[in-house]
Amino acid sequence: MTTQFSEDIHTIRCASRVLPPVLAFVVILAACSGGSANIPTAAAPTLPPTWTPTPTAPTATPLPTATQTPSPTATPACDLAATLREAKAAVPYEQYAVLINQVAGTRSLVVWFVDPDLVPYPTPETLPQQFSLAVSHATRVAAAITQASPCVSRLVDVVNPVVVDSRYQGWFSGLVRPADLPTVPDPTEEQIAAASAEFLVGYQRSALRHDFQNGTCRWPEARERLQSHFSQERENVAFYFVIDDGGSHVWIQWDGPADPIMMSVNLGNIFLALECFSQESDIIFTIVDDQAVVMAAGIVPINNPGQLRVAYP
Repeated sequence: MTTQFSEDIHTIRCASRVLPPVLAFVVILAACSGGSANIPTAAAPTLPPTWTPTPTAPTATPLPTATQTPSPTATPACDLAATLREAKAAVPYEQYAVLINQVAGTRSLVVWFVDPDLVPYPTPETLPQQFSLAVSHATRVAAAITQASPCVSRLVDVVNPVVVDSRYQGWFSGLVRPADLPTVPDPTEEQIAAASAEFLVGYQRSALRHDFQNGTCRWPEARERLQSHFSQERENVAFYFVIDDGGSHVWIQWDGPADPIMMSVNLGNIFLALECFSQESDIIFTIVDDQAVVMAAGIVPINNPGQLRVAYP
């Protein structure tokens, strides 16, 4: 890891410790557009740089005759939808979500998964060990996804694993560059530990318990209800649920128009799908174009659509 990269992520890491996860998300997006009047006032952290690898051009060998011209080697195009399908196939967990989005020039591949090996309500003594397990599993999943397709390294700048337990309590969220992950199919514990140290940690569980009031349906049913409003063929549509220190949050991304009318239609369908779910949760949504660039994002309580706050643009 370069010195400049270390300095940049240190700035973000310090900022993320000041803000709750949801507020940090809102403020970061607001910072991209110069802020918004309806966003809570807070110090905006510095966004991560665009981690784009610099390609090295091969040296051409001169041909023996001037009549021949070198034929450039074609670089296979990377299709976003196909890459997402390959990434999803590499996740070794039953409940998961995979999506790609781009904010301020940094493109992230987010992979959320439920880790059944994590104890939902740890003791003070087992909390550190369980957190280490969450980070280790996050690293293995990120590495498996990166190896699933060469296009992952070409299309995204960072991989963002989000790990929750069977009660959907958040344990870990972090950013890592594909180049910092193991490249072998079955990495050793030492290789996993080395890659884990490269993460920029966005969230680390510290509470022993997060209180949560269920609705009449649980998350798997709520997710199916959400999916029913979007075509299965739209690979960059995703839904996931996290309970953390800031509350409970339904994260939703869809691709398509971001104009106010279509946003209202889609949010209306989302509220309808979540009417059976916990009314104490909020919805954090992003709308992306066909290249995964975020066009709009916001946060709104499930029980009060009138309090919608558009964070971006």
